[in-house]
Amino acid sequence: MGALLLSCTAIAPLGSAWADTGLSREAIMQQHQALARQHGGSSDDGTGSLDDQGDDLSAPLPVASSSSGSRSSEGSSSSRTSGDLVANLLERVNSLEGQVREMHGQIEQMSNQLHQDEATTTKQLGDMQFALENGHHTAARPSTVAETSATAPAAAPHVASATEALQAGRAALKAHQYETAETQARQALKQSKTGWSHTEAQYLLAQSLAGQKSYKNAALTYYDVYSHSPESPRAPEALLGVSASMLALGNKTASCEALRRLHKEFPNASARVKSSEKIFSERAGCH
Repeated sequence: MGALLLSCTAIAPLGSAWADTGLSREAIMQQHQALARQHGGSSDDGTGSLDDQGDDLSAPLPVASSSSGSRSSEGSSSSRTSGDLVANLLERVNSLEGQVREMHGQIEQMSNQLHQDEATTTKQLGDMQFALENGHHTAARPSTVAETSATAPAAAPHVASATEALQAGRAALKAHQYETAETQARQALKQSKTGWSHTEAQYLLAQSLAGQKSYKNAALTYYDVYSHSPESPRAPEALLGVSASMLALGNKTASCEALRRLHKEFPNASARVKSSEKIFSERAGCH
């Protein structure tokens, strides 16, 4: 390419000479040979004749090898880029697989915990039913109230007294805000360990759990009210709550046992309790 450019440069000043001698084959060859000698070329370098030039032109040009080298370089660069992309993709896939394995482990752990909680609750219900059938007033696990819900609501703001917490909880229960009622009941339980307020807080907690259709926990909490305070006015109502919760769970036998205990131990219960007792007895098919 360099020789060709030099030739073109040299030919430009000779334009007038070519115009004088004409464009005959001989004139052109003479001018070509003169240029070759001027630039140190020879006929062997491809400047001897047009026939030689034609032969040389049929041969591959040096530029072609340069272009081939450029394509080879581009191909190598493309290969390296592809290799980097594959490596990045493999790294991301490995990272995602690690995350999936970690999530599977967490799900398995949660599933095992859920099975344990269900087994514990089932045992507690069995203990409660056994106590109902055999006349025991003490529940198998008196601390059930504090463990009734594995996902208890967040702690309520500080309340001045258990009485105020109970009032707020009852208002929430009346408005069908069962989660708020549960929170207030637990707050009242924290502030009153024994006595009337504690019994009322337990009963409110049972009602709020039943409102949320957590019937297993509601039944256990109702039974705690009855077993811990069998002489309180809430005791017959608590047994009625046990019967209703067990009926909701489909356990008619336990529901009827609670109603028999209610009829036997509290013959002078209020008219409201007696009316509900009759309704639940019919639904459960008690004899």
